[in-house]
Amino acid sequence: MSNFIQFIFACAVWVVLSSVAYAAAPVLTLEEAVRRAVARDPQLQAEQDGVTAAKARVRQADVRPNPEIGVDVENFAGTGGQRSFSGAEVTLGLSQRLELGGKRETRVGVAERRVDVASLVRVELERDIVVQAAATYAAAMAAVRTQAALKDHIQDLERIVGMLKRRAAAGAAPMADATRAEIDLARARADLDAARAEAEAAKGRLVLITGIPSDGLMLPASVPVEEGKTAAYDVLEAGLARHPRLARLSALQRERAAQLAAETAAATPDVTVGLGVRRREGEDDTGFVVSAAMPLQVFDRNDGNIDAAKAELARSNAELDAGRRKLALEFQAAFADANAACERTQRLTRDIVPAAGRILAETESGFSKGRS
Repeated sequence: MSNFIQFIFACAVWVVLSSVAYAAAPVLTLEEAVRRAVARDPQLQAEQDGVTAAKARVRQADVRPNPEIGVDVENFAGTGGQRSFSGAEVTLGLSQRLELGGKRETRVGVAERRVDVASLVRVELERDIVVQAAATYAAAMAAVRTQAALKDHIQDLERIVGMLKRRAAAGAAPMADATRAEIDLARARADLDAARAEAEAAKGRLVLITGIPSDGLMLPASVPVEEGKTAAYDVLEAGLARHPRLARLSALQRERAAQLAAETAAATPDVTVGLGVRRREGEDDTGFVVSAAMPLQVFDRNDGNIDAAKAELARSNAELDAGRRKLALEFQAAFADANAACERTQRLTRDIVPAAGRILAETESGFSKGRS
C-alpha cells in the first residue's frame, strides 16, 4: 500500500512540475521578440565598441605634442687640440613644437564628428534589427493564422464532401460534384502541409534571433483581427527627415567638412622653439642657447590632402542627396504595399469572409433539404 501511495505522490509531483514548466514558457509577444533580438545581436555590441573607440580618439586628438630633450657633444675625439674631451662643447636643450593654424582644434573637431558617425551607425543598425525582428515575428504569426484558416476551411470541405457523397449515393446529385470537392479538399490539405512547414521555418528564425529554445518558444494561437489603416502620407513622409540613415549621412558630411578644415590647418607650418645650456669644457664657460625652427614650404604644402578632402566632401553631399532619393522611393513602395495589404484585409473581413460563410450555410441548408 505504501508503494502505491509513493507512486501516486510521484505522479502528482510530475504533474505539478510539468505545470510549472509550462507556465515558465509564456507566450512570446512582439515586444519581447524585438527586445531579445536587440539584446542578442553581436554586431550591435561591435558598433558600441566602435563608439567607445571613437570617444577615446577624441581624448587623444586633444593632446599637444610632447617636448623633446636633447644632448649635443661637439669638438672631441678629433685631432690636435680636440683630440681629447677637454675641448668639447656640451649642449643640453629642451624643445617644443608649437602647433599653429588651429591644428589641434580641427583635429578634435574631426574626432568628435567621427563619434557622431559611429553613434548613428549603431542607431541605424539597431533600427534594422528591430525591423527585421518585427518582420520575422509577423511572418511567424501569419503562418499561424494561415494554419488556423486552412484548418477551418478543411473542416468545411470535409462536411461538404460528406454531404455530396451522401446525395450522390441517394441519386440526388452527380458523383462528379463529390469528386471535385474531394480534389479541393486534397489541395487544402497540401496547402496546410506547406503552411506548417513555413510555420516551422519562421519559428526557427525566431529561435535564432531571440535565443529561446525551440521547445520553449510559444506563439499566440491567434491574434485579433484589426482593420488595417496606415497613417497619412504627409505625416509619414515628414518623418523621413529623422530617419537614422539620413542622420548618418548628414553626420558623415559634417565629418568630411571637419576633415577639410583639418587638412587646411595642416598646411600652416609649425614652429619649434628650444632653450638649452651650453658648456665649453676647455674654457670652463657656460651659456644659454635659444633656438627656433620652421619648415620651408618649398615642396609640401599639403595641397594633395586638401584636394582629396574637398572631393570627399563633394562625395558626401552627393551621397546625402542619393540617400534622400533612395529613401523616398523605398517609402513610396512600402506605403503602397501597406495600403494594398490594408485594402485586402478590409475586403476579406468585410466582404469575402462573411459572403463565404453565407454561401456555406445556404449550401448546407440546401443539402439538408435535398436529403430530407
